[in-house]
Amino acid sequence: MHSVLVTNDKIELLVKTTSYLLGNYGNLVLAICVAGACLTTAIGLVATVGEFFSSITSFKYEKIVIFTVIISFLLSNLGVDSIIRISVPYIRIKN
Repeated sequence: MHSVLVTNDKIELLVKTTSYLLGNYGNLVLAICVAGACLTTAIGLVATVGEFFSSITSFKYEKIVIFTVIISFLLSNLGVDSIIRISVPYIRIKN
């Protein structure tokens, strides 16, 4: 059996499914949705980190926010798979 959506990569599956169902405009809609979701999440997290650490340390909110944005930018260049691998803990099952 042959399928258009055969892939082991989750991101590729999402893009292919969107393209298959909605065409080229679907990819544009997907890109806008992902960018909007990532941007609003990033802004909320950076603001929360800045607020929290400025309340428990002597560092200013602005400096914590700048530091957090720089670190986030550097980590974002690793790619989705690497970020997931770093953020998801490894579970070892002993037999």
